[in-house]
This record gives sequence, C-alpha cells and structure tokens, in this order.
Amino acid sequence: MKATELKSEGLKKEYSVVIPAADFEKQVDAKISQVAKTTKLPGFRPGKAPKEMLKQKYRASVIGEVLDEAVREATEEVIKSNKLNPVMMPNIKITKFEDGKDVEFEVSVELMPEIKIGDLSSIKLEKLMAEVPAEEVEKALKYIAQSRRETVTVE
Repeated sequence: MKATELKSEGLKKEYSVVIPAADFEKQVDAKISQVAKTTKLPGFRPGKAPKEMLKQKYRASVIGEVLDEAVREATEEVIKSNKLNPVMMPNIKITKFEDGKDVEFEVSVELMPEIKIGDLSSIKLEKLMAEVPAEEVEKALKYIAQSRRETVTVE
C-alpha cells in the first residue's frame, strides 16, 4: 500500500492510496480459498471443488467483499501511520478499480482540533462573599422557626 498526501488545509486532510494489484489478488485468492471450504458444487463433495471453477463462479461477488475490506484496512493504516485523530468516519472515493490493475482511492478526513492549554498560573480568582448583618440572620431564623412550628392541642 502506498499513501500520499494530496491536501492539508487546516483540519481537513486528503490522501491518495494505491493498493498494488498483486496484494489485491492475494486477498481475493485467500477469500476464495476460505469460501471453497464450505461451497457445494454439483458433482463435487463440499470443500473439494477445483479452485479454478470456484474462481469462475464466485470471483465477482468475492471481489466486492475483498475491495471493501482492503479499502477499510488501508484507510485505518493511513490514519494510524499519520497519527490522525478524525472527527467522524473518513470520506472514501474509489478513483480507479479495474481487474488486474492497482486499486486507487482517495481518503478525506476531518480532524479534531489540537487544544493547547496555556499557563494558568497568572490567572487570579476572587471569591465574592456577601456581607449579611447578624440581625438579618436572626430575623430569618426566627421566621423559619415560626413557619415550621407544629401546633398540638393539649387535652
């Protein structure tokens, strides 16, 4: 896999990624081998069908799965190797995909902003306290006591 940076504007980066055709073919062959273990074809026992026959029949459907996996893995590798912190899922656009040729696609990623905390030692905080006269406190306590008092009739 080869990744090159196309654009870097602020928090948005774009990369062009190329997956060599040989690597892609290896993944397709591995997937067909995996499918071959359980596939039933007329005239063959399960898992005993010739690989070439399976390639003819299932190659088109396997290529879609392998392409999806290869693009996802390559995208994850680009993010890890460049130490990116994406905000959301990257936008992927396949630019070139032909049988027997390299797979090329573009990945655009929006990144989380890097927040740097400055020197906080110069900040001074002032705790504001309200000055309440003692007679106001007594008046409020008496009011609370009067309003919460229960009256009980004595027999």
